[in-house]
Amino acid sequence: MYFVTGGAFQGKRSWVRQLIGYQEENSNSHVWINGYVQSLPSVHEIPHKTNTIIIEGMEKLIHNELQEEKKRDHWKRKLQPFVDWEKQNAQRNLIIIGCEIGLGVVPMNKQDRLHRDIVGWVYQDLAKQSENVVRLWCGLPEKIKGGA
Repeated sequence: MYFVTGGAFQGKRSWVRQLIGYQEENSNSHVWINGYVQSLPSVHEIPHKTNTIIIEGMEKLIHNELQEEKKRDHWKRKLQPFVDWEKQNAQRNLIIIGCEIGLGVVPMNKQDRLHRDIVGWVYQDLAKQSENVVRLWCGLPEKIKGGA
């Protein structure tokens, strides 16, 4: 499992495309879930031939379901089927992309603070579960965890 993070428009998507050799015309083996325009589907909706799932926009997926009762454990349960999916077959890869939102000024609005906090907690959990964690700044990858 890869967790890729960094600031907005820092090259996360391009880096992941390069990592997996992603090409639009040959995307039958990849499912790209864009959290900026869609919700997270059930892992059971993923086609059988898929060997790589990319979940992009983790912070937006969290924002779209932002409620006081949907905190860290909610997201652990929601993402666990994808983690399990990857572990079922050594040829499978799960890559999660999330924009870093916790390095700035603490938001004044309670909902915005809740969003920032939940994103931070979820990212900690993702980093702990991932074999590889990469942070991108100015298009340059910085390996935080893992070998390859």
